[in-house]
Amino acid sequence: MKKRIVSPVLVYVMLLFSFYKANIPNDNLISLTLSNIDIKIELGNNEYRYWTEVMLTMARERFQTLTEQMFYILLCLREECCGTDIMAKVKQLSDGRVMVGPGTLYNLLENFVLADLIVETKVEGRKRSYIITEAGQQALADEVQRLKCLIHDYQKPII
Repeated sequence: MKKRIVSPVLVYVMLLFSFYKANIPNDNLISLTLSNIDIKIELGNNEYRYWTEVMLTMARERFQTLTEQMFYILLCLREECCGTDIMAKVKQLSDGRVMVGPGTLYNLLENFVLADLIVETKVEGRKRSYIITEAGQQALADEVQRLKCLIHDYQKPII
């Protein structure tokens, strides 16, 4: 009987499949360590075996923290704006320190719409305008509070 090593990618896919199959809620799961994994797969006359220690890291909840570009885009959308206006306002608000290119901007706008952080308000040809929603305002306020906590922690004396 032949023995072969299964690729780590296959093991990863199998583990992810088992998470979904078992309906384990993993929304808040940040990391999971599984040790001494011994996987044996028999296909016809072949036996595939994989043994390892695995560390899986799951992504945090979407938009739990914001990048500078995300922050400034939401900040700009407290007033209705189109994409070109947002790029100009971000540059102005950050004194040129933060730049948002069109690819990044439109990708983030699409993701923000899907997450209900902003809504599309009007379409004039290819020009689309957006404004922040209550959920977006809350995400922005949460990020401001998080940044204030960081500043507060920075100012604490180290004991």
